[in-house]
Amino acid sequence: METEIRRRVSELARTLDLPPRQGAAPAERARQELGRAVRALRGGGIASPDFVSARRLRSWAESWPRIDALLAAQLPPRAQPLFEEGGEGFAGHASRAGMVDEMFGALHHVLSPAQQDPAMQAAGSFSDLSFSQWRFMTNLQAALRVLRAQGRHAGTRFLDVGCGAGLKLLSAAPFFDRSEGLEFDPGHARAGRALLARAPYGNLALQETDATCFKDYKSYDVIYLFRPLRHPEKLAALEDRIVLQARPGVLLIAPYPQFALRAEGLGCARIGGDLYLAHADAAEAAALVARAEFIGLSVKAEAGLPLPALWAPILEASRRRGFLPGA
Repeated sequence: METEIRRRVSELARTLDLPPRQGAAPAERARQELGRAVRALRGGGIASPDFVSARRLRSWAESWPRIDALLAAQLPPRAQPLFEEGGEGFAGHASRAGMVDEMFGALHHVLSPAQQDPAMQAAGSFSDLSFSQWRFMTNLQAALRVLRAQGRHAGTRFLDVGCGAGLKLLSAAPFFDRSEGLEFDPGHARAGRALLARAPYGNLALQETDATCFKDYKSYDVIYLFRPLRHPEKLAALEDRIVLQARPGVLLIAPYPQFALRAEGLGCARIGGDLYLAHADAAEAAALVARAEFIGLSVKAEAGLPLPALWAPILEASRRRGFLPGA
């Protein structure tokens, strides 16, 4: 019984790694076969006189409903748009977004220094601008689903260009292996470091440096910038630098109209919302969106309550597909 169940777990995990349409039928068959094998435990292995084996098998049978629910959430595969616009309940959605933005706007006001450094102002830098937290997280979730569609699951890095007091940098930390920021204004950088020092994450870093001279944009998977420079020519030069260094397939979150107007000329294809794909055309972006829409909405790296080690292959394959078990 143990051998059969382990074999069926491995087989199911393999089918989950197939492309959604190709793997749907094999995965559903494997799910049904695994379910029958686990249910058979109640009349067999659980009654074993071997206490250790019986306890292990009982844990498998008792945890199966959570695994089955996890599989039901992703089988058959269903496409979900990366960005939802309008539709039923949109008024309530917009109201909640406004409430979140109001609260984060107040938090930004508390954390960020009121005055910009005069030298930074003379150099053309903006002060620490507050941007909609709801809109940022909407784009971030979409970016994480696209990363999974690209097959990038480990060693992921996020960069905030002009991170100010660090709220967006902190917001990204739970979802990436590294979350880093660049900030040139000394006062804003101090505020950011103070915030990150109190954060419950160990993957944060803030560099007090000039983004226009930074040489390592190639090392990041998702880059966020919200008008870090006031002067159009300097802003365009910074955008050029970022895109030139960025690897093909890097995702840019750039929620301001100047970038939208330049994106195509820079070789960045719009994914949707404020999200762009570097060194790609519209056809490549559309193909990637078609894959990403089958990635689930669970974008954190870790699951919730612990489950028996038996299920690890299914849990890992599901995580790569954007699905995690419920409580």
